[in-house]
Amino acid sequence: MEERPSLLSAPPARYPDLLKQARIQGRVLLRAIVDTTGRVEPGSVVIATSPNPGFDLAAREWILKALFRPARMHGKAVRVHITQPLDYSVSLWKVGSFFFIPLLFLALKIALVVGVVLFAVWLFKRNDRRGRRAPKPAPRSRQAPPGRRSNSHTNAARPIATIACRTPCWPTRCARREPA
Repeated sequence: MEERPSLLSAPPARYPDLLKQARIQGRVLLRAIVDTTGRVEPGSVVIATSPNPGFDLAAREWILKALFRPARMHGKAVRVHITQPLDYSVSLWKVGSFFFIPLLFLALKIALVVGVVLFAVWLFKRNDRRGRRAPKPAPRSRQAPPGRRSNSHTNAARPIATIACRTPCWPTRCARREPA
């Protein structure tokens, strides 16, 4: 034989639903005869090995739809026996797999919980800082330094009060002012 047969095209193999849900996987070995046109002869298909009998029908359908380049001997196409493997495997991380969707929701739940906890910690720290803060002093332009007179005082004979007030200190009106 000058040229061995090779697989040219085949549809995607159908994965039986129950076997896919049970995550049963494995390799099916098929033996068949490829004719001179590159098609498998229907009566020649034999399942050599199979991890589960549920794969047999799907594997048989797959090989009958496959197209091979026929074997050649002295330049002519000839019939030949082949052994063709067919692998069935379940990918847990495919977007369409049954395992991926709950995993995605679990990741989203974790992200949401972490976000809520971080927000609560930030809010607690923010409120805690506000509770410890000293009262905000009055702006400098409205409060005179201790021992000096402010422009608002009209009585030059009396010194300005040394107790800090939030309002300008008027000698006649300020109840907190201590006389000198």
